[in-house]
Amino acid sequence: MKNMKKVLAALLALTMTVCMASCGETGGTAGNDGGTVQNSKTEDSVAEEKEDSKADEAEESKAEETEAPAETEAEADESDDGMTKEQYASMTKEDLLAQIKDVENVTVDEMVWLISTFRFVDIKDEDSDVHNITLEKNITQDALNTIKGKAKPEQSAYIDTLLDSKYPQVRGYAMNMMESLYGVADADLKRVDSLLGTEEDPYVLYCAAKALSNQQAKSTAVHEFMMKMAESDNPKLRLQAAISCGSSFSRGVDGCVEAELKLMQDENAEVKKTALEYCGGLNDNKVIEPLKAVLMDQAQNKFHSSAMKGIADLWYDYPFMKDTNEEAYNAAVEYLTKTPRNKDVPNFAAVGEYQNIAKNEYENWKSAATYFDVTKFCDIMEDIIKDGDADWLARTSAFKVIEAHDPERFKNLGSVIEGLSDAKASQVLDSYNKELEKLLAKQG
Repeated sequence: MKNMKKVLAALLALTMTVCMASCGETGGTAGNDGGTVQNSKTEDSVAEEKEDSKADEAEESKAEETEAPAETEAEADESDDGMTKEQYASMTKEDLLAQIKDVENVTVDEMVWLISTFRFVDIKDEDSDVHNITLEKNITQDALNTIKGKAKPEQSAYIDTLLDSKYPQVRGYAMNMMESLYGVADADLKRVDSLLGTEEDPYVLYCAAKALSNQQAKSTAVHEFMMKMAESDNPKLRLQAAISCGSSFSRGVDGCVEAELKLMQDENAEVKKTALEYCGGLNDNKVIEPLKAVLMDQAQNKFHSSAMKGIADLWYDYPFMKDTNEEAYNAAVEYLTKTPRNKDVPNFAAVGEYQNIAKNEYENWKSAATYFDVTKFCDIMEDIIKDGDADWLARTSAFKVIEAHDPERFKNLGSVIEGLSDAKASQVLDSYNKELEKLLAKQG
């Protein structure tokens, strides 16, 4: 572009010179230097135009030099290695894998290159799904799934490069990489200390909140990050904070109970449900009254199953059956015995919270939970079964609770249910008979 402008300027100067020469031959008033007045004026004009041309060229050159880095950066954002999003869209996972010399022994550079192609994948962040921010289905993940674990280089050799990427898809993937069945390594927690305070992209924040959910007690930076997420304007991030702050791994961490109590009243229904469900993991009595308030409020019936889960975690603690809490037990009983019953109360899932036991832990738990009386608890369930105003699904949940805690009593429920005459009695009886048949078949 610069050369073309210089050529045009030279041609213009040459043309004007020829024109001036032509004007000189046709005569004019003599000047002091022997030339003509016309020629003298033209030469001055040419000189001025040449200066103007040089000034224009200088300004254009400066402008081009100033704009060049922006053009280069824009091109780099689209394709660091020459690949474009359009090209990626036409590829298959086999095309990606073909760029790797030996898929049985992938190098660090090859791994970074492959993971970096996530930059072409759209982030799926739908308002209708408050539980997830994900990447659209893509060939990069398919290619990575094809490579065997032992064929990949050590994660520590390239995770820093990924965390420093300018692409949120790549940084988010790096955050996800840190989570494993064994938790998050101490080295990885140190890696993200400085990143958590500066990251702003919702997808990366979401990935970090999920991956680091159980690490508040181990890292001050993670704890501060989760407190920030609990106050976020984004409900998806608040929901992840509700999971983290209510985790049993966060017991005793300053601020977690207070954050969870606030999230239990969140304006977003899914965030509120999540906080109600997870708060029991903190094993803190401060959450009992708020949970009970939800359970005893008919208008909040859509939250009853979530609130009962929180209560159950405190006193029943299935499947671990280690914790006991008499105050939480009393709150559960108050809800289950509340009358008059109707199609919404008690909620069938709330009743069903107690239809499973951990056989290896149950007897020890009962010994520790001195407030729990199996017979009285089953009496409550039988009362629900008999109540024709209760939802029939809640009634079927009730006989399943009896089946778990007192199988022999469950076997004898047939005569009780057969004596019922309400509109839904036949459905309850039919469901009971099927459940009884399964139990007898299991017992042989």
